[in-house]
Amino acid sequence: MSFSPEAYRAIAAFMGEVDKITTIDVLSDSLKKPLSLLGVKHLLCISAYGMPALQDRKLMFGFLHNDWITHYAKNHYYVDDALPNHALKLKDWGEPFWWSEFLATQDLTKTQRKIFEEAFRYGLKEGVVIPLPVRVNDETDEVLEYAYVSAGGELRRSDELENVIRLLSVAAHRTARRIYLKDAKGGFAPDIVDVGPNMDFSTLTAREREILAWIVEGKQPSEVADILDIKRTTVVTHLRNIKRRYNFSSTTEMITALHRHKVFI
Repeated sequence: MSFSPEAYRAIAAFMGEVDKITTIDVLSDSLKKPLSLLGVKHLLCISAYGMPALQDRKLMFGFLHNDWITHYAKNHYYVDDALPNHALKLKDWGEPFWWSEFLATQDLTKTQRKIFEEAFRYGLKEGVVIPLPVRVNDETDEVLEYAYVSAGGELRRSDELENVIRLLSVAAHRTARRIYLKDAKGGFAPDIVDVGPNMDFSTLTAREREILAWIVEGKQPSEVADILDIKRTTVVTHLRNIKRRYNFSSTTEMITALHRHKVFI
């Protein structure tokens, strides 16, 4: 699929300004413009665990479909909603998943399916969940800090749309995390590494660039291994080495930096 020129301009404008935003309200409002042009009507970013300046399962930023969220809360659907619980089970390299895919592959209760049916009637006809493993232990692959984004609306499933929502979500999460840590007056965890204009990616090897090109396209390590006819452990080792060399705390942060520096554009 292709987006309108207005949508492309809004995406570019957001990516150009996101690092300068200093409040969560402005961040949410700024994110809403490009995403609404893509059909997104409702987006939440939840800090699932490990963010010291926030409680677990805390809303970090987003914009709500007010009628739906009122109906959702009134019926206590947060008790039975299967999406958040599934998102919490995802580990590092967790793949984004679409609501329709989730419905087709999961053994859901009648109430859980009813939530999706009613969301559809409120105009949330399709959606995607983007896992955001923020900090990962390089030695054990244990996820130390994790968040996820859930976006829904009048969406048509495509890899391009998924990648754009992922790109915007990662950038917005980075800014939100910086704001929360700053507001914590000294913070309780190190801020995400600077990925400013002086970062030099010219030292990447040919194999590293080859792997990263596919990762930026949204492929998972197992898929990259199949494409390049190498072992998954080889892909993971290369990615781990790159993160260590550039002091990235996670894959999502690495992808943000590569996009910002237009390494593969």
